[in-house]
Amino acid sequence: TTLRQNVVPEGLGAVEASLAISLSETASALAGLTSLHARTIIIAGTGIAGLSLTLWAKLAGARVVTLGRRPTRLASAMALGADAAVDTTKDDWREQVLAATGGLVDGVIEAIGDVEFSAQLLKLIKTGGFASAYGAPQDGRAYPAGWSTASVEEHLAYGWVVDMLRRGWVRPEWFMTQT
Repeated sequence: TTLRQNVVPEGLGAVEASLAISLSETASALAGLTSLHARTIIIAGTGIAGLSLTLWAKLAGARVVTLGRRPTRLASAMALGADAAVDTTKDDWREQVLAATGGLVDGVIEAIGDVEFSAQLLKLIKTGGFASAYGAPQDGRAYPAGWSTASVEEHLAYGWVVDMLRRGWVRPEWFMTQT
């Protein structure tokens, strides 16, 4: 419990300090996964979680296809390093994913909490691949069989994320839509 509490380092502003919590959550969620280096994955979502997962996965060496519904946020995913960004409001979004990846993917991280959509994502994963649920369904339903819940231990990633923010290697404006 005290290990899970972190003091905000001096010189870190309120915006960066509050953002560090969310960014630390998503960074820690990737730590529990198998190595992402040279693997092709889908990140479903373009909110702060989806965008930061996109960034962390790219830093881990993955080939990333980010899925979302808003063109501006899909553009943000590309700016953060996504290899492709696919608009899921289009009827052919699955075909676009397969074209961008060259076939089925090694894994999916779902960051939107949509149970029906997550069932569709399972069809895009290779045998032996992973499906990690970072999102939380608002209606209380469970994810379909095949999904594991991401392990989140933000206190383990907090120091690293704060260092990235202090150095300017990660910038708040990449994730924020308003203050």
